[in-house]
Amino acid sequence: TIAKPTSIVGHGSTFCAIRPTSSTPNDTIVVRPSALYNHENIRISDIALHNPSAGTRTDRHGIYLDTQVASSNLPRLTIERMVIGQGSGYGIYHLNNGSNNVNGGMYASTIRDCSIKGGIKLE
Repeated sequence: TIAKPTSIVGHGSTFCAIRPTSSTPNDTIVVRPSALYNHENIRISDIALHNPSAGTRTDRHGIYLDTQVASSNLPRLTIERMVIGQGSGYGIYHLNNGSNNVNGGMYASTIRDCSIKGGIKLE
């Protein structure tokens, strides 16, 4: 469990990549905030999620944001300058429980300057 605001930042090169292998079970980056801590200002930037030579991923969702537990919010999340290749699911997938987090779980957040294959789903 990470109890502080966190940044996952690459150096911005096309080949600064997280390359999921065929054994990656589901999702490459999973953000599942704990209700016990303030997760304001998490930043994910300057990384490619794919095989830079092929432009594809072997996982399901590139970034999976899970705010289903009550009070597990992601305020001011920033996702920027990402290249997310085509996988079997969404490039970015956010799953929220509206009964537990009426504000949407992820709010006042920014997704900018990205190339995202597979699209974005906010649920």
